[in-house]
Amino acid sequence: MVETASGDPAYNGGLRSGDQVIAVDNTVGSLSDEQRSLIMGTLLGDGAMRCKANALIEINHSAEQREYVDWKYQQLSTLVSTPPKLRSGNGGRLAYRFTTRSLPELTPFYRAFYPEGRKVVPQIELTPLAMAVWFMDDGSRKSHACRGLYLNTQAFRPDEVAKLQWCLERDFSIRPSIRLQRDGQQIYVPSSEVDRLAEVVDPHIDPGKCATSCRTNRVAQTVTEAPKGSLKPVGNRLSSARAQGSLTARQTCRAGAKAGPSDPAVARGSAVAQRLKGTPGITG
Repeated sequence: MVETASGDPAYNGGLRSGDQVIAVDNTVGSLSDEQRSLIMGTLLGDGAMRCKANALIEINHSAEQREYVDWKYQQLSTLVSTPPKLRSGNGGRLAYRFTTRSLPELTPFYRAFYPEGRKVVPQIELTPLAMAVWFMDDGSRKSHACRGLYLNTQAFRPDEVAKLQWCLERDFSIRPSIRLQRDGQQIYVPSSEVDRLAEVVDPHIDPGKCATSCRTNRVAQTVTEAPKGSLKPVGNRLSSARAQGSLTARQTCRAGAKAGPSDPAVARGSAVAQRLKGTPGITG
């Protein structure tokens, strides 16, 4: 993996003079392609990491998303000692969470995503499964009247959001825009691009994994109303206003952690991760 550390908000996919280059060995350990993709999508979304000698990942979502957390736990169970547990959080929020063990297999992710202790966007290549997990962690609907979707990227710097925008176009031919919010920048997938997003992530999202009471997801309704797309994420999404407020990435005392509820959908674990062209390193 190669990471650029330029402060320039523009990004065209290339290295610039003065950029910091960090090489990450992807041969350590025995992570599966599916695990790498899930970890990458989680770190773009709500996941947080800590590191001493080796790194660990914390998965922390709202208790309402228990089935989603359980799915992540099943996919990462070889890296975990203790199953997910409920825990009271700030503001009376009830969280459902687990952490992996501190493992050398995870340390390259920490070095790439937390080069100075703050979560950044390294030079990455997205797989469909990584995209699906990122969307389920951080996706929201613009409004009930619009099919457009947001990815809540407010925790990242403008140049990092631009990098993610470029990755979506390079890896999936999805052409999003960037919209300024009071707390940062969001990636906006317009209605004209929603069908393409559905084609990418639909094979990795399974409504059968969620309880019947969860099947009123506004994001799911947005995409499944499309004439071609069949994206079916499920879960109790918040209203657009709340998604633009509480459901955003904000740093806490845990590096890269996010405040407020997390309301992802439920994904299918039997996904075939896909290696994409380009930069060597962690490719999900």
